[in-house]
Amino acid sequence: MWKTWHKLFCLIAVPFLGLAAFLLQLGGFGSLTEMRNLERTPRSQVISIITGEVNLSGTSQAKGQTIDAPYTGKPCIYFYYQKERKEEYTDSDGDRQTRWVTVEEYDRQVSEFLLADSSGKATVDTDNADFSVPSETYYRGDYRYTEARFEPGQETFIFGYARQTADSYMVGFTSKGDYTPIVSTYGEAVERSDMASGGIWMFSLALVALSFGIMFTCWMVGVHKLLVFLTVVSLFQSGGLVLLGLRMMQIDLGASHSRVLRQSDRAKTEVDRLLGEAGTGWSGNWDDPEVFNEQLGKRLTGKKFDRLQGIYGNTAANIARFNEVRSRFPERHLAPIFGVKGIPGMALAKSFAPQSAEQLAIQSVSVNFLHLLFMIGGGGAFAALGSFIGFRKIKEKRFIENIPTSLSTGLAYGPAEIQGTVEKKSKHLIGPLSKKEVVQYHYVVKEKRGSGKKAKWVTITNTTELTDFYCRDSEGIVPVNLTDAEIHTCHHLSQHSGRRRYSETSIRIGDPLYVLGTAVIDESTGDRLMISKGNNKFPLITTNYTESELMGRKSRRGLGWLNLGLNGFVLVGFGLFGAAASYAATDFLFASMIAPLFLAGCFIVLMYNDLIFVRNRVQRAWSNIGVSLKKRANLIPNLVKIAKEYLKHEKELHTQLSKLRKSARSAADFDPAAAGLFISQEVAVMQKFFGLEEKYPDLKGNQMMAQLHKKLVLLENEVALMRSGYNDSVERHNTRIAQIPELFLANLFKFKNAELFHAEIEVVESIQRPANAKSSKNLPPIIEDNESEQDLPPLIQHSKQEGDSLVMYCDNCTQKLEVPNELIGKEIECPVCHHKETVPAESEPAPNGQDPPNP
Repeated sequence: MWKTWHKLFCLIAVPFLGLAAFLLQLGGFGSLTEMRNLERTPRSQVISIITGEVNLSGTSQAKGQTIDAPYTGKPCIYFYYQKERKEEYTDSDGDRQTRWVTVEEYDRQVSEFLLADSSGKATVDTDNADFSVPSETYYRGDYRYTEARFEPGQETFIFGYARQTADSYMVGFTSKGDYTPIVSTYGEAVERSDMASGGIWMFSLALVALSFGIMFTCWMVGVHKLLVFLTVVSLFQSGGLVLLGLRMMQIDLGASHSRVLRQSDRAKTEVDRLLGEAGTGWSGNWDDPEVFNEQLGKRLTGKKFDRLQGIYGNTAANIARFNEVRSRFPERHLAPIFGVKGIPGMALAKSFAPQSAEQLAIQSVSVNFLHLLFMIGGGGAFAALGSFIGFRKIKEKRFIENIPTSLSTGLAYGPAEIQGTVEKKSKHLIGPLSKKEVVQYHYVVKEKRGSGKKAKWVTITNTTELTDFYCRDSEGIVPVNLTDAEIHTCHHLSQHSGRRRYSETSIRIGDPLYVLGTAVIDESTGDRLMISKGNNKFPLITTNYTESELMGRKSRRGLGWLNLGLNGFVLVGFGLFGAAASYAATDFLFASMIAPLFLAGCFIVLMYNDLIFVRNRVQRAWSNIGVSLKKRANLIPNLVKIAKEYLKHEKELHTQLSKLRKSARSAADFDPAAAGLFISQEVAVMQKFFGLEEKYPDLKGNQMMAQLHKKLVLLENEVALMRSGYNDSVERHNTRIAQIPELFLANLFKFKNAELFHAEIEVVESIQRPANAKSSKNLPPIIEDNESEQDLPPLIQHSKQEGDSLVMYCDNCTQKLEVPNELIGKEIECPVCHHKETVPAESEPAPNGQDPPNP
């Protein structure tokens, strides 16, 4: 299915996303360039205007006639007007809906107005101006009116191109230059913030489009490796951001340098004209103290001196801002490469034009708070959610990659992977829609209720049925239990009838099958393994797709979520730059490190997760063996009882059983070497014990003896089956921590080699005498020669009666027990270890003539 319309979708999406990334990158570049143009243009007063880009702030005033706003009738310099009518219509489902339909929409402006500040007035030509003013909304009957007005008397910020005509100054928006045609009542800080926010959003979306384009390309060509995908994304994102940052830095430095020189030449021309009117000669040296001093104010009229002083301060601020940017890192190293030289500062600015001190520093303006909230908050949420789900999907994919496929005859206890075909076990199911023989189906019935936009699908039936079955391969069969399984199937059926929709997914008999799960003891037989969920967090995944198709599905989902997480981190990074009010080209150089850092983090996390998995697999496998050893140890007191009852004259065997019982008390805490020794000793004793059945008919016919024999063989099979799984886990663990690069991480987190479990024990297919039984003559000794039976712990021992009770001691933990006389001959339970024991008659002697222990 993936090879058809999915690939066609990717084929269409990739060029579209590539084009979107290119256009968004251009838009973001343009928006930040506009912001940088405004940032490096210091605020001027009207009196110090010279030809070129100008940043002004003052109060708007009408020049001649005004125009009346259509709705409020207020006199305006500019207005935007929209009239909408509320109307009802019938949708495709026959429901009545409402919507707003535009009746009128237009804007108007006067040709000129005045901008006044404390130094004077300048005429503003509104042709090609972009008005940024607030709007208001009004309702009247079925109509809605929206009106935005720019009125006389409002505080106004202007970014335009100035030119001088005779003794007046004109600001317009049609000349070419490094500026944005803005007339705003919000102020310079808000406009810069909006420019920065827009630029950051467009750059972020461009990176999103780029990364998704790469992801769809990887899907289309069948590349599912996470590290390959992240490497490609890192190269493109980091490489693109580095080139973009360098290009922006080059343009920014070059444009700023050119503008400063251009404005300096224009300032020299105007200053030379003003000095000429005062009869003062000037060589063009801005640092000439003979010219720029307090005496100059006496030779020029007040307005002309203020103008010259303002021009001097503006020029000094332009040069100072440029030199500040050029001296930053890495601009100071790259500027010589770009051919951008420093410009000498104006040493007399502080004394001759003290007002320029306010213009030297560039005001820091962070992005809009709402934008910042979405960038950091939303980006952080995407980063966390995408990374969490993506790593979980990739983790499952790596399970599929790293766990080898086992044949039925080579299946080992623990995490396992098998392939074959579905074969019914004892019964099968019939699919509700397909009418096919299945072992699992998911059946859903939905009904459409309501109509129009209020219509919704309501689930009537949602059932899942499954049954146990076999997976058959070339070597045999393996039982499979699908309880709590994650199922992927290619069998999807859907039918419609009236307002109801029926759907069925299923696993059918005869389907090819892939299963990833946990191999556990089949409790119905006790001598083989089956695949099920197990008592751990390891997944159980079943599908009738191929292994490679399943890996593709897991990989695509994992890559999609991790791609979302990566872009969330990128958005957070840009948001932090915006919060710090830093929009320099160096930000893109730092942002270029996000993708490689994310790649490195993913690589380390995946390696660490793999190491944790193999270590936990060893620990879990050994824990299971420990549980089995404990269960085997718990049976030994019952064997002791049988020996006491039936084999009183077999003193040697009784001694060996008692010694074995003492050793078994810590069976759950054995290491592999100690457990192997315990198993060998226990098997030796058990073989000798069971070998006496033929000699003692009463022992052979005892019901408890038969039950113990059966249970011991089952537990022997359990340990034998678990041993191979444990040793396989140990081999994989020791191999992984010795490989490079896992070796470095393993040493860092102190992973140690695990010990193999060597125990001579085999699976017994029928519950009879152990197949690996040996002659009792060749059994290894259990008790050393210098050990005596007196050192062994007592079994059930009596002391004198205390009142109407009998004092005895638990044969498992030697806990003192006071038993009422009426319970003699009945079964009681130890309150400490919960061992159950039948209370013997009072006249029964303690074994071997031992005295009861001191409580």
